[in-house]
Amino acid sequence: MQKLLYTTFLIIVLYFNPLGQGILKVTPDHLEFGSLFNRITDVKFINVGNAPLTIVNINYKKPELYFIRFSQYGNYPFTLAPNDTVHMDCILAGYYYLTQQDSVDTMFVYNNGTTQIEPIKIKIDFFETNQGLGSINGNIRAISTGGPIADAKINFLFGGNYFITSTYSDAYGNYSVQVPAGDYIIAAEKDSFYTTFGGGQFDPFTSTIVHVIKNSVSTENIDMPKMISTGFSISGNINDIISNQRVTKAVVVIRVGTHTPGKLSILQDSIPTKSYTVFTDANGNYNLVNIPQPGYYYLQAFSDFYVPSYYSNSGPSPAFWQQADSIQIDNIINNKNISMQRDSSTGGGIISGTIKIGSNILDNKIIVYANSLDYNQPFNYTLPLQGNSFTLNNLPYGRYRLIGQLIGYPDAYADSLNITPIDTMISGITLNFATTGIQNEPNIPTTAELLQNYPNPFNPSTTIQFRLTHSANISLKVYNFLGQEIETLANGYYKEGDYLINWDAKKLASGVYFYVLHFDDAVYTKKMTLIK
Repeated sequence: MQKLLYTTFLIIVLYFNPLGQGILKVTPDHLEFGSLFNRITDVKFINVGNAPLTIVNINYKKPELYFIRFSQYGNYPFTLAPNDTVHMDCILAGYYYLTQQDSVDTMFVYNNGTTQIEPIKIKIDFFETNQGLGSINGNIRAISTGGPIADAKINFLFGGNYFITSTYSDAYGNYSVQVPAGDYIIAAEKDSFYTTFGGGQFDPFTSTIVHVIKNSVSTENIDMPKMISTGFSISGNINDIISNQRVTKAVVVIRVGTHTPGKLSILQDSIPTKSYTVFTDANGNYNLVNIPQPGYYYLQAFSDFYVPSYYSNSGPSPAFWQQADSIQIDNIINNKNISMQRDSSTGGGIISGTIKIGSNILDNKIIVYANSLDYNQPFNYTLPLQGNSFTLNNLPYGRYRLIGQLIGYPDAYADSLNITPIDTMISGITLNFATTGIQNEPNIPTTAELLQNYPNPFNPSTTIQFRLTHSANISLKVYNFLGQEIETLANGYYKEGDYLINWDAKKLASGVYFYVLHFDDAVYTKKMTLIK
């Protein structure tokens, strides 16, 4: 690890309204990414003027290095009222691209305020000397004719869950791309063909893995089947649960299965009739068409810096299959939307191990989550890529419980794992899936619980989680220190399971607040602190 880089983001403010007094203030004016464990920082955009100020767009030269997301507002443009503030996460996402030459960058925030240029200095204290770049090339062909497929979009997922880049096949079906060394899942998509992963698979779980070595070339050819016209389809959009911003780099997967209270049925995948994938477009929309077989399917979305989320008929989109609802796809199904929970995979910790499954387990579509015991939420996930081995990357310091999930089976666990400045890598962990067969009923919690909000203290938003043992009418309300009701966060009939609710307190003053859950005849209360 070497220390070197200095980056400057220049915030250029275009003057559109000569009569307005919207003035953009950006704070802090100096950001520092000190190590792999310090790759996220909070930036505030404040309108210190006396007229509304509109943020039109934000552009910068090296999108592979940074990932930004806001505490509110879904898409550009958005307007800040006088004295209003919006928070932006600035994440050094593509740290594996950093070199000694990556010293300067410029971010452009286009708005109609009066300030012309507002600089933000960014200091990067490290770069990955051992990462290096390699190449992947290959050919995309049609199964029916054996001929090349031109203009197919090829997507590259680093480590199975980070959307590194994409490219297109040429007139001869050939493609080539340079990427950081590591393991990749590769998928090709093209109108009138089924999205196809390496090895002729139709989902990321069963895809072959391409191992890229520094200064070497790896090859992956993909043969794509032509779609058949069926009239069975499903569409919707993928959103950020906090800001409602569209998630534009999401992988959407459907898998056969039904899940209703007291009844569970899982069928073994038989490619290509039981599992299908589509990628969202630039507006966060997906449309999976010409599904060969009608039936009940789980719908799940994956994306960078988000926890995988399932579709649910009511309440927040759950991270775990036990709270998901299957969808009957026997026609054209629209507006099946998923709101994804943000993860916190911005550290440098690594946990690795192996998975043990019994011979009577029919499926191998396993997800392994690193669930933070400090915040009681998933911080990252992985798909086992090499046989039954798994590696969870980018974990912050803290305590973790690994949760292995396989639809229809009891979860597998590994506890008491701690990433510290001394121990940043943990290996040799075993996740053992029970071999007693498919569950007759979904796992449900045995005790109701109202969990501590995270983060706490917070500014301006926080997440509240509660757990129900059975379906019931509930209410979740926020009160101030004087016992005055501030806001109702949940009210009505909720099914058993875990729920996450984001609360935005940007309009409230700093202080102590209480959130209260009414469930059956019990009342659960927790305290939280807002600091501005």
